[in-house]
Amino acid sequence: MIHPCDATLARTVHTLRAGLAPKAEDGALRYGESAGIYWDASGGTAVSPVAAPGALIAIEARVPARPGWFSLGLFAGSGSFAAGDTLVIAAAIEGAADAALPVQIRSTRDGKSTETTLDEPLKGSAGRTVRTVLHTVEDGSGLTGAPAGQSLLIGLPSQDFTLTLWDLRLAVVPAAAGVSARPAVLAAG
Repeated sequence: MIHPCDATLARTVHTLRAGLAPKAEDGALRYGESAGIYWDASGGTAVSPVAAPGALIAIEARVPARPGWFSLGLFAGSGSFAAGDTLVIAAAIEGAADAALPVQIRSTRDGKSTETTLDEPLKGSAGRTVRTVLHTVEDGSGLTGAPAGQSLLIGLPSQDFTLTLWDLRLAVVPAAAGVSARPAVLAAG
């Protein structure tokens, strides 16, 4: 069974693949209602779309000073996860070479947001490559409990860079499947 956040994020990606022209705003480059690049506009950061046929998002960023925040945000819909579920994020990415891009999921319930930082970052690359990030959901994190509005956030570098996101997928492996992002520990008996 497909998780509702997996299905919604797939629709968001489909919308981006249709070549939606971004709209520039103060501190944002929005791709419709479901995706965008967001930053602290007070530091002079400038983000411009670049031509990359077939890409979901392609940008060039000039970052003269470290912004208070700077991220790519993608709406993943409403849902919740169970403790032990493993989230698998696969991204075809190019650019932001050698950067470790932190990945978070923002869960919003009743107007309050909680960010869960995934176990590992998404790594940039000088050439086009596929990167995979795994995260096992912990009990009591913002991901568990009542359904919440979920957004995938990918932190962006605090120096000049280019970035092309060619593809993105989310898969949720239920805890019952016995898969974990954490290595198994074998104990002597």
